[in-house]
Amino acid sequence: MNKDKKLKETLIGDIEGLLSLYEAAHIRMHGEDILEEAVAFTTHHLTRVLPQLESPIKDKVKRALEHPIHKAVLIIEARLYISIYEKEKSRDEVLLKMAKLNFNYLQNLYTRMSSPNSPVRIAISKSIQLVAVADDTYDNYATLEEAQLFSEVLERWNVDEIELLPDCMKTVYQFIMSIFEEYERDATKQEKSFAIPYFKESLRPNYVPSPIYSIIFMYVKQLAWAYIKELKWIAKQELPSFEEYYANSLITSTAYVIFIALVPGMKSVTKETIDWLLSEPKIVITTNKMSRYYDDLGSYELIGQDLNLKLKNTVRVSVLSEDVDHVIKACRIRESVGGTMLTAVDCYMKDLGVSKQEAFSKIVELIEEGWKILNTEWITNTYSIPEDMLVQLLNYVRVAAVAYNNGEDGYSNPRVLGPYIHALFVEPIFV
Repeated sequence: MNKDKKLKETLIGDIEGLLSLYEAAHIRMHGEDILEEAVAFTTHHLTRVLPQLESPIKDKVKRALEHPIHKAVLIIEARLYISIYEKEKSRDEVLLKMAKLNFNYLQNLYTRMSSPNSPVRIAISKSIQLVAVADDTYDNYATLEEAQLFSEVLERWNVDEIELLPDCMKTVYQFIMSIFEEYERDATKQEKSFAIPYFKESLRPNYVPSPIYSIIFMYVKQLAWAYIKELKWIAKQELPSFEEYYANSLITSTAYVIFIALVPGMKSVTKETIDWLLSEPKIVITTNKMSRYYDDLGSYELIGQDLNLKLKNTVRVSVLSEDVDHVIKACRIRESVGGTMLTAVDCYMKDLGVSKQEAFSKIVELIEEGWKILNTEWITNTYSIPEDMLVQLLNYVRVAAVAYNNGEDGYSNPRVLGPYIHALFVEPIFV
């Protein structure tokens, strides 16, 4: 630092040092002004010098600018780094060989249903299937009346009422019931039967928790009714306030359903851990918000000069960058209404009377603020819960950051995450 508390320009010539500082600065917390300056300084100079670099340092810098390690899925970064490190002239051949063997061993474990982490992976997959089917049903296939009926039947949780539903929704209801039955069997098998009522109630409507779970106020609300609220906004062509939109979208993000689904496969998790999750600690709320922010930004679409162009004319663009000028004309389209918009950007513009550029910049700012909160909660860790639960929360945001980065919706578009999946599960490293 110089006398003005600015980073010295002499650092620019040390690319490896600049890159290390860049990575370290992303673990900053609120009030760490030096690290704040370091992020801006290193990002600017690494971006500027990137075209002049040669491989392998160029590959390292390019990857870091796209996915800082702290905000990335670590096993993906490890796999990619092995290929980069292999090009290093100063590489340690023994270390490189051990890294390759270790990765191939892990890859073999990943493809086995009986690996130690299989119960967690299977539970997450089932819960994502459940919410994906429910979300698409409300968004794309059900009328408002049918969605209302489906929510009422789901609320009563009585399989005999399935006959009240249209034929197409009977299949959906049966699917949801089957997921619960599988979850109960898995929870019992893993001696975590205490988790069963929590998982059910996190999806049932009008659930009123007992006082023991009401530390501030209970998060658990009915997912289906949150979908109904969205449908009513669209049907009435009402634009909710930014806060109202996000309050509802934090429910439809379904993070709690997925978190609780982890329980049977995690040996360290107890009933107290679930009670802690439902008490809305800051790290859980921030994780939920972060996933929604990434989802919203990653799902935006550039639709040309006219914001009323039809959906078929849309193309994806990036919004997670320092410069958001090129996405001013972006907006998200709800598939179910053929062009009616329900976006956080529009809600923020309405509330604050700001431009689309300012709204985009604000949400990017909220993401960065969220990372500072997560870093603080993760580093200080005053919670009396298993550490691996905190790691799962951090990894949840990391997955969202990767899935919705570079202007692509990795949740909806398999081509985004496909190369990563292939590298992790299919393609071994030649030793």
